[in-house]
Order: sequence, then structure tokens, then C-alpha cells
Amino acid sequence: MAPGFLLALLSTASASAPLGWKTGVVQHHFYSTKNGQLHYVTRGEVSRPGSLVYFHSHPRSSTEFKHILPELGNVNFLAIDYFGMGMSDDFLGSSEDDFCTFELYAQYALEILNQHRVRTFVPAGWLKGFNAAIELAALAGRHRVHQVVLMGALILSPANMQFIENMLIPMTKNPKLEANGSHLLNVWADGSGTDPEFPADMLINQDKTNDALRSLFTNWQYQAAWVAYNNKTAARLNEVDSFAESLIIHPTLAFKKWATFNLDINFSLSALDKALTHGKNHTHLVAATEGMLGQNVSVVADLLKDFLGLQQTLQV
Repeated sequence: MAPGFLLALLSTASASAPLGWKTGVVQHHFYSTKNGQLHYVTRGEVSRPGSLVYFHSHPRSSTEFKHILPELGNVNFLAIDYFGMGMSDDFLGSSEDDFCTFELYAQYALEILNQHRVRTFVPAGWLKGFNAAIELAALAGRHRVHQVVLMGALILSPANMQFIENMLIPMTKNPKLEANGSHLLNVWADGSGTDPEFPADMLINQDKTNDALRSLFTNWQYQAAWVAYNNKTAARLNEVDSFAESLIIHPTLAFKKWATFNLDINFSLSALDKALTHGKNHTHLVAATEGMLGQNVSVVADLLKDFLGLQQTLQV
């Protein structure tokens, strides 16, 4: 590829996709808790029925949804950054080993929704965020939640839980800062969010890198919350499935990648099948990686619009 062509691609990407939330698209808020402040964003009149309440992946923030939101038209939107990620405070617990559970995260989310007088809403979660979406749906109940959106859902096998709890979390708790800055390049090169090899994706990768660096010392906590909730996931999903329709999007290329890490995809799919017993789920397979929300924007937006009954497209 000629250098001039590469620069042109980067220039186009820069002009069309600024880092973080584009100015004027969302309103920024903070909610005070005994464990610190949670940052969240809103768009539109979230008190109206059917607002989309989004929970981000790991180690990301609410900004990962910025590519999808403009294509959803007039949907009202609220998204919350997990403690220690995005613009939320680090979690204040009784010790350095404490973390915010998905049960507590969902409780704070419900308090935020109540503060904005949100009555009915649609919880949505991507990757690990799907656990928070399930817990919020179960906590709010059938009178407030009629639909849920679960993307990249993964239920861990016992062996996977043991590895993450005993090996991965301790390994990531105390990252080493290298004098030559190589730890920064390692975060850039990490493919959990998008692949930095493609010029058109470089700004998406920079967003991912910014989020990951923000949570360099705290992102283990989202992992810990995932493991702590995992044995509860299927039962809570079955409970929610009894009263709410679900849109389930499986990123098949990510599944293949996870299998190379010995994550048991078959165990997860079987657990999901056993939990979804009421015939209310709409499952779609998308040839997508962990960069789905930036790379498969139109496909995901169309699935969401069909599921939520959205017709108009609002240019933001």
C-alpha cells in the first residue's frame, strides 16, 4: 500500500470519527454512591417508555456504543461506566481486593433510572456487560422490562472459572509499568476490541486503547465480577426469559478466537439453550469479532431497530 493512500485513509478516519463521544451527542452525568461516583451518559428523553440502557464490555466504557447510536434513530439512551472504567471513579471498598459485583452495579443502575423517572426500559449488554443487563432486568422485573438485548453472551465452564479466578485475575491485578513504555504498546496491540492492523479501524482501536489504559489497574475487577456472577447467570437469564423477549447476537468470529484461549464455547451455548426455555428469544449469528460494535455497525443497528420497533433514522 502506498504511504499517500494510507495517510488519506487515516485522514478520512480522523475527520469522521473523533475519539470518545462526539460533542453534543450525549449528556454526561455523575451519580454518587458510597463506593464512589458512577459516570453515565444519556441521549433523548430517557423517562419515555422503552429507553435503551447499555452496559459496556471489558475493558471498555460507554463510548464503545457511539458507532451504533447514530444509526438507531430516535431511541432514548442511557449508558453507565463500570467502576474504575470510563469516567467512573475507582471502586471504594473496605480493601484493595473488593470489587463491584454485578448485583450492586445493577442496583445502582436501577437507582439512576429511578432518579430519571424511567419506568420501562430495555437493558442491553455486550460481552461481560450482558451479565449486568440480565441482573438489571431480573431486579426490575416483568412490569418494567419487556425486552432485553444480549450480545456476545458467554457463560463460563467450571474449568474456565477456575483459570480466570486463580490465574488470570492475579496476573492482571498488578501490571508492570515499563520504563521504555512498552506496556503502552502492548495495550495498543491487544485485539480485544478491534484489530489495529487495518487503517480504517485505527481510531476505533485508539478508543479501545484509551479505555484499557484508564482501567489498567482496575480492569481485573470486571473479570472478578464476571466470575462471581457466573453461577447465577443461567438461572437469572431463565427468570428474565419468562417475562421478556430477548435479542441475542452471537459474534461467531469471536467465538472461534475464544476457543483458541480454551474458553468452552459449547458449554456456554448449551447453558444458554437450557436457560432460554420460553420461546421468547430471537437469536442471530453475525460473522464478527470483539470489534463488532465498531466494525459491523449497520448489521447490529438493523437487528436492534427491528427488535425495538424503531423506524426513523436520526443523523447525530
